[in-house]
Amino acid sequence: MTLSSSSKRLLVWVTLILLGAAFLISAYNEGSLEKTKALVKVKCLGCLGLDPHRGGEVSFWVEYPKGYSGGESWRVGKTPEHPDWILEELGGKRVVVLFFWGEGCEPCARQWEGMRKLGFVTGEERDGSISPAYSENVSLYSMDAGVERYQRVYNVYLPPPGSAGVPMTVVLTTSESGEVLWYSRVGYWEPKEVKEVVEGILAGEIVGAK
Repeated sequence: MTLSSSSKRLLVWVTLILLGAAFLISAYNEGSLEKTKALVKVKCLGCLGLDPHRGGEVSFWVEYPKGYSGGESWRVGKTPEHPDWILEELGGKRVVVLFFWGEGCEPCARQWEGMRKLGFVTGEERDGSISPAYSENVSLYSMDAGVERYQRVYNVYLPPPGSAGVPMTVVLTTSESGEVLWYSRVGYWEPKEVKEVVEGILAGEIVGAK
């Protein structure tokens, strides 16, 4: 049986469409796999009953504090390699807040909702930002810790092995001499406390590093 020229053209188009669909499905699955691999590394601490909430006063650091880097002894006494875009934000703002969350993480959603109700943030976790009331002096980035490009930032402020998880909140500012001061807390952080820490920085009440 001989195909007509129109039938051949149709067959070519169908083949191209099928190949394109296969490519898209393959790319999607690859991206999903990469995200799944990343998510495996990030525990939802509150969901697992492992929330290492720490109370008390917040002391900002310049270098990795003693015990923070666990077995990674090379970190002790070292300054974090802060991403360039964070340094740029610190140059124009007084405070940068990083909020790392994960899919299905109840304490992440609870902390975000609490900060939203206090008028500190606006929007949802996935596309949220700092409230207009603070935007002149504060930048906030809400990042899914299961996404590879965000996890690279997460790893800069990663605590000791075994404590890694979400939510994780990082607050950064600068000293009068221009040093980057930072503080990171893993696990649910009371929204009122987060807001008070940032307001304390803006009011000049929280200074220095430890």
